[in-house]
Amino acid sequence: MKKILKILSVLFSVMLLFCAVGCEQSDSDERRIYYYTLPNVAVDETFEITVEEKSYFKWDKVVVCNREGLEFVKYERIPRTMDPDILGAGVYCVYTLRASEAGDYAIKLNYRPFGSDPPVQTNIYKIKITNNA
Repeated sequence: MKKILKILSVLFSVMLLFCAVGCEQSDSDERRIYYYTLPNVAVDETFEITVEEKSYFKWDKVVVCNREGLEFVKYERIPRTMDPDILGAGVYCVYTLRASEAGDYAIKLNYRPFGSDPPVQTNIYKIKITNNA
């Protein structure tokens, strides 16, 4: 019985080793996806999504998954610090949108290194637009 348990233990260890090697993701496949729920907004109100951007990375333009009902108003980049001696301090990116039609919406932002690299992070924001606040 002990011999069988020892053999099973060795087989299990080998299976774990092969699974760990086979299931490993390459750096290019690694992407984090985060989901957020924003507070409800009434029709004709504006709201903001603010994300932090660090050196050598950028947020893509905002993508509204179901386009009717949300309007892009403006995009601002606000420095994290006004100290000129701090290089690479990053910025805050502020996306302002206006609710024009009631409904449930999803907004997607991709974060990627400069260039044409695939995104390393995706933020998906869900929001409900109501007819009244």
